[in-house]
Amino acid sequence: MTGPSALIQSRYEVIRLKDGSEVVGMTKDLGEYLEITLPMICQLSLVPGTPRTNAVFYPYSPLSSDERVKLPKTIIVHRNLMNEQFIPFY
Repeated sequence: MTGPSALIQSRYEVIRLKDGSEVVGMTKDLGEYLEITLPMICQLSLVPGTPRTNAVFYPYSPLSSDERVKLPKTIIVHRNLMNEQFIPFY
């Protein structure tokens, strides 16, 4: 049977941590913690000679086998919804 926690919608967010790093991923609010599924770091760069931006996603913890990371909210400085144009590339 599915419990109430399964009914909480995940959403894509950009998370800035106290150490200055930014993480993107599907997030779920767990009270004192934020669960991030498939956390990634996004590197944006301009494509030379064009007005286009290249977005490259790489794993937050590339050597880990964990699909989810729980971060205490005390280390989070800012949360924002991820721009929808980047979600298909995530």
